[in-house]
Amino acid sequence: TSKTRPENFVYFGYRFEQLCTHPSDQPAPPVNANQEFCAYFSSKLDAHNLIVAAEIDCEETTEKRGVTKRHFLELKTSRMVENDKQDWSFRRWKLMKWFIQSYLVGVPYIVVGWRDDDGKIKSVEKFETLKLPRMSRGHNPRSQPPWDCDVLLKFTSAVLSFVRSTIAKEPAEVASWTLSFSPPDAFLRLTRG
Repeated sequence: TSKTRPENFVYFGYRFEQLCTHPSDQPAPPVNANQEFCAYFSSKLDAHNLIVAAEIDCEETTEKRGVTKRHFLELKTSRMVENDKQDWSFRRWKLMKWFIQSYLVGVPYIVVGWRDDDGKIKSVEKFETLKLPRMSRGHNPRSQPPWDCDVLLKFTSAVLSFVRSTIAKEPAEVASWTLSFSPPDAFLRLTRG
């Protein structure tokens, strides 16, 4: 059906972000996918000093014992998990992607709108970014997780080392590079221009 087309999934995400961040006492305008807030973060991963640009969904302010804290939140939508296959896929792939995306820029929480196939949010849940690796194990704390946080970070560091060493071999005037992943071939490509 048309409701399950990928472009609708993207719309569901933008709409969720809009509803979470728009004042509730005002009617929400039409979704504008070209409107976003980006921030730059300095980060370090092994020997790599990074400056990362990230689209930021919103900021949360909390107050506890007179101390006000502010931090960024990542907003996501995901289809409700209804069976073991969906649960495994969620823990294997989504949690891993959400973790690395939020971890590298220091976003401590991810708010997830669990949706049905029509895009209707059925529930909302807040996850701590640093607990996602543990959550990937599922309900059995002794089970082998589908991904390992240390392996993921080491792989990311290895990719950064590859990019750095490849670029260092080229003339300085080559200023634009594209790193892409080819799913059928299961390898990364780094190309000029």
